[in-house]
Amino acid sequence: TIGDLRARLWNHEARIGELQDALAAQYAATAPPEPDLVAGAVVIGEKVRFNDLTVVEGIGPKIADLLLTAGIKTWWQLHQADPEHLRRVLAEAGPRFQVQDPTTWPEQAGLLARGQWQQFTLLADRLKGGRRGE
Repeated sequence: TIGDLRARLWNHEARIGELQDALAAQYAATAPPEPDLVAGAVVIGEKVRFNDLTVVEGIGPKIADLLLTAGIKTWWQLHQADPEHLRRVLAEAGPRFQVQDPTTWPEQAGLLARGQWQQFTLLADRLKGGRRGE
């Protein structure tokens, strides 16, 4: 009957929506392919090493080591990290690191991981020590 067909259609449409949501979540969680580092070097103005956390504005060698110890080894992992978790990592390292603000680090890392060099440069130029300018 038409009522049965409508119910089946509605169920199929609902299932399609669920599958689309699951696919979108999987896509968002999957790291993109390695970006073109040569193009990155041209835009940024210096050689870029893949997954070098120190490229992120506000992260120096010591903080990069802290992040590596905390299991954050790639730009994509940093992109997926919660800023509150990053603050805890810094806090556990001592007062010297607590002054750092990791709020923009995931955003910056996501741009790097996707090879969005121009957008990264525009963002990084507006930051000082990883913080947005007032």
